[in-house]
Parts: sequence; C-alpha cells; structure tokens
Amino acid sequence: MQLLFVNRCIELIRLMGGNLLQCPPVYGYNNMTDKETKVKAPSKKELMREIENLDTKKVFDLVSLSRTNVANIKAIAVMLKG
Repeated sequence: MQLLFVNRCIELIRLMGGNLLQCPPVYGYNNMTDKETKVKAPSKKELMREIENLDTKKVFDLVSLSRTNVANIKAIAVMLKG
C-alpha cells in the first residue's frame, strides 16, 4: 500500500517536470526573488548631505530645513541639481 503511494508520488513529480519547488504563492509570504529588489528611497539624512554639498553659497539654513518633510527636501535637492 505504501509502495503504491510512493510510486504515485514519484509519477506525479515526473509529470511536474521533476521540480518539487513549483508551488503556488502563499498569501502573506514574501515571494521576492533576488531580481525583484525594491529600490531604496534616499533617507532624509542623505538628502540633507546632498543639499549641503550642492549649496556652495550657504544660502540654506540646514537646521531649519531638516525639520521639513522629505518631499520638500527632495524638491529642493532637485532644484539645486537643476
């Protein structure tokens, strides 16, 4: 009885192409592979360092600017690169 079950399992594996790892994705499980890595957004500190380097005339008050949100800091960095 057990031998018949094992033979059926082996037959099923062969029908699947021999790949035991072919299974449907499980909900809540991270299915990202090495190729599908998320692009990391620059942090607030990285953006502030970039603005500090781009601000050659030292126009910006960096302490005050560091209190603003990331979207505004990104916009200022883009304008300075501009």
